[in-house]
Amino acid sequence: MRREEFITHYLDAGQNFKVLPLQEGLLYYAEPWTDDCFTGPDRACLPSSSSASTKREYACNAGHRRVREYLQGSGFEVAEDFRLASIDDPRLADYAYGVSVFFLKAVTPPENVLLPRPYWDWARRSPHDGRYAPEGHIEKLAPNEAFVFGSNESGFHGAGSAGWAYTGRMGNQYRAGNPLLRMPAGTKGFWAVLGRAQGYQEGTEGRSYAICTILRPGAKRSMPLPKIQEQVRNLYAFARQHTGLTFLVTKSGEIGTPSLNGYDLGENASCYLSRAESTV
Repeated sequence: MRREEFITHYLDAGQNFKVLPLQEGLLYYAEPWTDDCFTGPDRACLPSSSSASTKREYACNAGHRRVREYLQGSGFEVAEDFRLASIDDPRLADYAYGVSVFFLKAVTPPENVLLPRPYWDWARRSPHDGRYAPEGHIEKLAPNEAFVFGSNESGFHGAGSAGWAYTGRMGNQYRAGNPLLRMPAGTKGFWAVLGRAQGYQEGTEGRSYAICTILRPGAKRSMPLPKIQEQVRNLYAFARQHTGLTFLVTKSGEIGTPSLNGYDLGENASCYLSRAESTV
C-alpha cells in the first residue's frame, strides 16, 4: 500500500486509532496528537503561554518520538514514519496537532542468528528455515559459531552464561574465587573477554557476542528492555554483515520466573522477536 493510499484509507475509516495488517507482515499505526502531549511522561513541557504553532510543533515531535519508542519497545521495527498536519484535510479538524503514522514490520532475526524454541513459541511464530538454537547447555562451538550471552555493564563475567563464556566453568565463579576474574580487563577467557560488556569478542577457545542485560551483578531489571532490544538490533545488524558466522542465543528465564537479569522468558523473548498477533 502506497503512502497516498494509506492516507485516504485512514481518513475514510474515521477512527482515531488503528492497527491493521498489511501484506508481508507490515502494520500501520496512527495516533492523534492533542494537548495531552503536554501532560504525559515527557516532563520537558512547554509553558502554557507558548504560541499555538510552537505548541503544535512540540506536540508532534514529542508525541511522535514517544510512540516510536513505545513501538520499538514492543518489539517492532519502524519501516517508515511520517506526520499528517491537521490543516492538510478537514477530516483531521478534531486532531489539534495532527497525526503520527508508522509503517511497522515484525522483528525477525537474520537466518544466522538461532533463537531458542521457547522464544519462537512465545511469539507464536516459527523460523523460516526451521532452525533453532541448541537446547540446554552449550558446551562446544564449531569454528563458525558464536555464543550469545547476557553481560553486566562492567563486563565482569562471573556467573551464568557470562561466567561460562569467560571461564568455561558452570556456577558462580566469583564466589568460587576463579583466578581468571582477578585478571586485568582485556584478558581473553574461554569464549569471551573480561571487561567487554557488549558486542563481538574472541576468547582462547571460541567466539561470543555480549548483550548487556544488567547494570551490575545482582541488579535485576536495572537495564530497561528497550536498551536490551537496541543491542539485539545491533546483533542482528552485525550478523547480517558476517554471514559466515552463526550466533547461538540461549534461553533466559521461564514463563513467570525471572532469569539473572530479572526478566522472565516472555520479556527476554520480546527483545528478540515480536508476536504474530500484536495488541499494540
